[in-house]
Amino acid sequence: MKRPLKTFADGKIIFKEGEQSHNAFVIHEGDVVLTKTGSTGSVQLAVLKSGDMLGEMGLLDDSPRSATAKAVGKVTVEVISREKFLKDVQDDPKTAIAVIERLVARLRKADEMLAEGGLVAPNKIAATAKAVAQRPAAAPKPAAKPGFISRLFGQSAPTQASRTAPIEIIIVPLLGDKDSSQSKLITKTFDEVVGVRAKYISKSPFTDKHLGKSFDLKGIKNLGRKLLTENNADLLIFGNVPESDDALSIRFLNIVEEDSDRQGSFTPAGAFALPKNFEGDLAVLLKTITLAALAPRTENQMTVLRAHLPSFIDQAKKAGRKPPLDLNKMDQAKILLNFASAAAFTGTITGTQSWLDEAKAAYQASIRSLARSSDRYDWALAHFQLGKVLQVLAEKSTTLSSLSDAEEAFNNALTIFSKADNPYIWATIQNRLGQLFYKMDIRSGSKATEPTRLKEATTAYQNALQVFTMAETPMKWAEVKHNLAQSLQILGGHAHSIPLLEKAAEASKDALDVRARDRYPMAWAATTNSLGSALFLIARQKDEPGEEMAEAEEAFRGALEVYKAHGAAKLAKVAHRNLNKVKGLLAEGEAASAAKKPLGKFSWDDEEEEGEEEV
Repeated sequence: MKRPLKTFADGKIIFKEGEQSHNAFVIHEGDVVLTKTGSTGSVQLAVLKSGDMLGEMGLLDDSPRSATAKAVGKVTVEVISREKFLKDVQDDPKTAIAVIERLVARLRKADEMLAEGGLVAPNKIAATAKAVAQRPAAAPKPAAKPGFISRLFGQSAPTQASRTAPIEIIIVPLLGDKDSSQSKLITKTFDEVVGVRAKYISKSPFTDKHLGKSFDLKGIKNLGRKLLTENNADLLIFGNVPESDDALSIRFLNIVEEDSDRQGSFTPAGAFALPKNFEGDLAVLLKTITLAALAPRTENQMTVLRAHLPSFIDQAKKAGRKPPLDLNKMDQAKILLNFASAAAFTGTITGTQSWLDEAKAAYQASIRSLARSSDRYDWALAHFQLGKVLQVLAEKSTTLSSLSDAEEAFNNALTIFSKADNPYIWATIQNRLGQLFYKMDIRSGSKATEPTRLKEATTAYQNALQVFTMAETPMKWAEVKHNLAQSLQILGGHAHSIPLLEKAAEASKDALDVRARDRYPMAWAATTNSLGSALFLIARQKDEPGEEMAEAEEAFRGALEVYKAHGAAKLAKVAHRNLNKVKGLLAEGEAASAAKKPLGKFSWDDEEEEGEEEV
């Protein structure tokens, strides 16, 4: 049965902020602007377009409308009743996932807007961190009745009322720390760190079976994140004190899944070694490693990290570069490895290359101390992390050798990390190898020869898509789809292959299902530009331009609009040239049609700029 359609004239209100929620809507035609009343007046939240849903938030928790929706031009929407909407969500997992993904995307967009409104100058970061840390907690709101999400998952989301600092860390007793003295020493280390609150919890959820020879990563994540959720915390510190060792084995777990693609990423499977009863520079090293291990989720947290990490790591670099000689070789290598990751992360968030160079040297030093046969995981992890740093440093070089060094590091990591045992790291490496091969093809200028490396890039991206999915990792899936589209586009253009170019266009369109213009404008523009390039090349293989050329014109125009709006002059220049080429060929096609002559084929254009495709 078809759902009812309703039409609104330009400027008409679809629903008002504060009204009771009875229906959700799917836009069939036109644009809808969402606004919310703030302390300084009306604030625009988003512009929704054809295919977007609106009004679903109020249906999920039976709450009043949180924003006002107004038609921009003539708008036609499909009306969905609350009963039908909730039934679809509860009965169909795909529908539920799609709704949750939309809500998460909007929350991320709201975070971006808050971040943009709260940026501070570098010389005010420390003061801002202190002000954020000292900001009084909001008065708790009266308890609301459980909403649909709470009922769906059987629990309510943690409130922010109990927070006293932007970054909340909990520490549980290290296994083997009989008097808890070392665990409490770790907690005390963070007493004077502004913006960070460390809390000691006297009972650990972990036992020897979790941290034994058969390391139970899944069990650790399940129990650890349950504890983090209960305490409304961001990071968990746990570990053990081996009887035959003078060092503590410290591990970290974030409340959210760690992004293995970020520079200096940390994982609970990798341990950080520290001498018992540590003090001085070693205590600063612990603070450095811990803050670098955090996966920041808010601008406030990032502000605290930028305020502390540069000074902490500078104080700790002596201890990080030259670990205590009374520790065994393996523990020294772990200190080097974790210090390198902290340096890589610090260099990334501050834009300081010297810390990336420091990370490269420390990773290489740790690899020299690790044995592939006995220290398999850490050896592979060090190569993986080194490859990521080398890849960034290679961007500042024009040689193929710098890219080859990164390729070698990733291939070493792949001798240990497998799709079966380490799926996300494996897929991340595949995507990064694809990027390296793509860049190698550009630097070698292989369009005049057989683009072997580009074929390898295509295979690597396809490998990554065996793990990254739209349902579980939508943003990473869309990124790889975009990368695959660029690779297929060049291959298709080189071979004058319409099927390959059509696959490139299809991959771009897949990515655009996630990279929405209003939520991720720059990513949308990059993928839209790739789509336009593929369509343009398809049209050039035909006697008549057809609809592909008109679609390419629309794609390039959209990309140009976004790049101009965001001040991306170089990218806007490429999109503008692409748009002009399309206009010229469309005009030529119209003239040929009027003269009843075929348009003819076109040769491959060798012009190209790194970073964005030019047709």
